[in-house]
Amino acid sequence: MPGCPEITPEETAELKRLYAALPEAIAQAAEALRTEQLAGPALVTFLEGDAQVDTIIQRIRQLTEQPAG
Repeated sequence: MPGCPEITPEETAELKRLYAALPEAIAQAAEALRTEQLAGPALVTFLEGDAQVDTIIQRIRQLTEQPAG
């Protein structure tokens, strides 16, 4: 498809792993939000999950980004 980035088989496999890991990271962060008070271990769990989500999304964007020009 014109204008679409070329994705190697290795990158395709990585994208599949990333998309599989994304819901788990989101669920980890969401679980922490279900506590009465977001402090202590619940806060750590939330921050870890949130960081994982951010890292996964950034990598997906890197893999699927169109080259400039």
